[in-house]
Amino acid sequence: MRFKMYETISTVKRKAKKVVYDKSYVQKNKEKLSNGQRRWRDENKERCLQNSRNSRWRKPELYASYPQKRRALYAGCEATLTVEEWISILDKYNHRCLKCGCGGKMTQDHIVPISCDGAHAEDNIQPLCHSCNSRKGKKTINYREVQDGMVT
Repeated sequence: MRFKMYETISTVKRKAKKVVYDKSYVQKNKEKLSNGQRRWRDENKERCLQNSRNSRWRKPELYASYPQKRRALYAGCEATLTVEEWISILDKYNHRCLKCGCGGKMTQDHIVPISCDGAHAEDNIQPLCHSCNSRKGKKTINYREVQDGMVT
């Protein structure tokens, strides 16, 4: 449960009571709630099937941009990268890490980090594996220039 700094003590207490009430309600009414969920799934089979086809575990590239975009907006930076742009970046570099060249799951690395007022946009993103992205940290290194042959 998250609290905002400007909330009063009474607001915090009210939220805490609601959480306790919600937990006890769920414990007392497990059968009723599970029957309701089962009924909804039976009435909406097509929608459930579509949701499972597009789940974030089956198509992670569709969901890769959401946390980064949220971070950028929270930091007050530009956040214009779309899923299609991210997929085109991956395709351009053959789904390979620009630093070590390994394949597999790529992460979105910001050339200029969001913490240093970098944008979450196509021209500031490069695909790196998790290991290389972690190693790079907050440094500003453009592996795209090296890969494209601009820097020797």
